[in-house]
Amino acid sequence: MQPLTALRVEIARALGDLDSHRDAWNGLAVRSPQQLPMLGHAWIATSLEKALPPGSAWACFFAYRGPTLVAVLPVVTKQAMRLGVGALALSTPRDEHTQIGDVLLASIEDIDAVPAILSAVVREFPNTPFLEINRFPASSHLLDALKGDALPGLRTWHADSFGAYLPVPPDFATFRNGLSRNFRNNLNKAANKVARMPGVEYRFAVGATSHEDFTNFLTVEASGWKGREESAIARNPRQVEFYETLVRRLGDAGWLEWQFMTGDGCTLAANLAIRMPRSLIIWKLGYNDAYSRCSPGSILLEELVKREAAARSIEEI
Repeated sequence: MQPLTALRVEIARALGDLDSHRDAWNGLAVRSPQQLPMLGHAWIATSLEKALPPGSAWACFFAYRGPTLVAVLPVVTKQAMRLGVGALALSTPRDEHTQIGDVLLASIEDIDAVPAILSAVVREFPNTPFLEINRFPASSHLLDALKGDALPGLRTWHADSFGAYLPVPPDFATFRNGLSRNFRNNLNKAANKVARMPGVEYRFAVGATSHEDFTNFLTVEASGWKGREESAIARNPRQVEFYETLVRRLGDAGWLEWQFMTGDGCTLAANLAIRMPRSLIIWKLGYNDAYSRCSPGSILLEELVKREAAARSIEEI
């Protein structure tokens, strides 16, 4: 076996510096076991640009082996309490839009990149007492590093929560018949109402975005309880700006997917989704509240599961 090429760690400290790593970074996210868009350039660059509190410092660390990017870790400063005393600590980006942080690492063979990046973090932020990595999934190679002897010094981790996901069923009819009787009955009632509606169509637009799709989604999402409770994206100009930037970058990466159900001359339901090679993440969703009796959000999801079961191109939703 050939010895591995030595690692080098590059550091980006300004938004413009991230762009030179964009394609390699997104490619690493595509190959990673996590299959999470929150770890790629599109999401992290948008979070650092649009969602950080004023005065926050940040840096993004890139480990290369020769010309190949093998690991990425973005960190931001935050105020924390330690033994009752305020201190400036580090964490992966975390806010209402970005709830998962991790060391992006595609291959267990590159696990030596984890201590190399963490050493660079210590040199860059020598006075910070700890680094918190938020809610990384069990599939992450970081867990292997934590459980093994790859990392020196003190480290702790704990189980935080469970993700909500649906393995793509091998057969849709069998999957649907396995749902609870009450749920099937409700779906059937909704489907019957939809069947009597004129012009019902589904559109799944992958890899591109348009202002019309974005504004259409915002309108649908704000039409129901999210709009009434002021939690819809359209009700918050900063959220609109964040998601407008995010969907543009996701579209450039080829990951964005708009999912629309239309009928009766209007949009009935819409999902903002992100398609990775082995997973599809439905990140934001909404339905037209005037048609809530037809459960259009559930009908759109049913159509999605049916399509993915037939295509067998991904593993989970």
